[in-house]
Amino acid sequence: MKTLIEIFQTFKFLFSKIYLRDYQQAKIHRELIFRDQCYISPSAYFSGPSKRIKIGERSAIGDYANIRFKKGYISIGSDVLMAQFVTIIASEHQYKNKEIPIIRQPVDELAVTIGDDVWIGAYSLIRANVKIGKGAVIAAHSVVSCDIPAYEVWGGVPAKKISERV
Repeated sequence: MKTLIEIFQTFKFLFSKIYLRDYQQAKIHRELIFRDQCYISPSAYFSGPSKRIKIGERSAIGDYANIRFKKGYISIGSDVLMAQFVTIIASEHQYKNKEIPIIRQPVDELAVTIGDDVWIGAYSLIRANVKIGKGAVIAAHSVVSCDIPAYEVWGGVPAKKISERV
């Protein structure tokens, strides 16, 4: 049976891991929110240093958004509306060399650029190396793997043009 000290040390370890992650997230949130009047949900997750992401003024990032830019760069314009559970990934793992396990193959550092006045629907995935033009709309549950021109509405898996904004 575990002693009280062993139980305390286990909780202390788990608490310190959670606290450090939350501290890093809070630091990124503070830098982004107070700088540009952004709204970023407290549950949004950022996986990279703040120098690799730029968010324009008055943009909003919804609940449980997953923004990954540890390798790669993300630029989000002004007045962007991002719903809950949106995922943006700014890098891609290489996998073609069968002689090397995938986990040890290089990661391509790419970029994602989202223009001003873009609306990204809930549960959408924006893949690396994608540019979304000004005023575009991405329907909920979409997978965006190619560039989206300005003022177009796209949706689906993979995302395809649905219409244009009038």
